Amino acid sequence: MRFRIVCTSRSHRVCQTPRPDRAHIPPEQQNLTTLSSAQNDAATGDAFSVFLIGVPLANVADGDKEGLIAVSKGKVQALERAKLSKKC
Repeated sequence: MRFRIVCTSRSHRVCQTPRPDRAHIPPEQQNLTTLSSAQNDAATGDAFSVFLIGVPLANVADGDKEGLIAVSKGKVQALERAKLSKKC
């Protein structure tokens, strides 16, 4: 997936931003937040299952989102670097 960073003014290098009354979170940042929340829930469940039966169940129940979080975080960081390089 490709992302495009667009600046509206070359002299001031101001990036396009939504109106202040509309809270805008980039889709990839939302995805990262959702995955992180799911991973935290899985970690809590693992702690509880280890306490009760001695085995972490998140890996068995597809609760581990570590790889997906790493990919999403890389995309978010790439977007932030692109904004900085364009002085947005």
